[in-house]
Amino acid sequence: KRPRDLLNPKAVNYMQSVFSIKDAISKKESREISALFGVTVTQVRDYFTSQRSRVRKQVQLSKERALKSNSCAESLDVQINSDPVRSMNPAPLNSVGATNVEEASYSAQEAALSDLDDSDKQFVENIFGLMQKEETFCGQEKLLEWILTIHNFSVLLWFLTGGGAMTLANWLSKAAVEEQTSVLLLVLKVLCHLPLHKAHPAHISALLQSVNRLRFYRTSDCTLMASV
Repeated sequence: KRPRDLLNPKAVNYMQSVFSIKDAISKKESREISALFGVTVTQVRDYFTSQRSRVRKQVQLSKERALKSNSCAESLDVQINSDPVRSMNPAPLNSVGATNVEEASYSAQEAALSDLDDSDKQFVENIFGLMQKEETFCGQEKLLEWILTIHNFSVLLWFLTGGGAMTLANWLSKAAVEEQTSVLLLVLKVLCHLPLHKAHPAHISALLQSVNRLRFYRTSDCTLMASV
């Protein structure tokens, strides 16, 4: 672009702050921004149009990834359930030796959690009970900060797959409705702290829906973290 076509940084920062609150502005607002920062009305209109297109594209990509993950999981379930050997020799429900993938995974996870230090053991024993009882945003912040102090991968994976992802998605949605910015930022930090690549596709889909709503949140900190 030619130098005179480029927006000055002050104009970009101001329009970004406006876009974090609403994705469309009136003609009057366009003229006011134009006069305030020395840019043309066309440049202002083009900026908001390009930002809307960028956000919609990112949201669409996120949805496609979530759908692809779900379809892969469903195809895997179909392959397991349609296994002719399994269908010909069904194991009795009360069979002592009956195991499945989930039980094996759970057993392996329990074995990994058997040798923990005191702080990690306290976390494992109490975190879900405290999260289910906590209804105040202040209490939720303390629990989120506690999760950030845990660095044992096995413990974090146990928390993520044991229902932590769905609880965080629920907290994120409620905090966004009540505009609790400090809680939102902490939840997003916790999500970055957890091994999300190991999460169940359905849990990832729920998290993505909650995170995508923050792309139009009123503060730029939340919108930037939600875009990462």
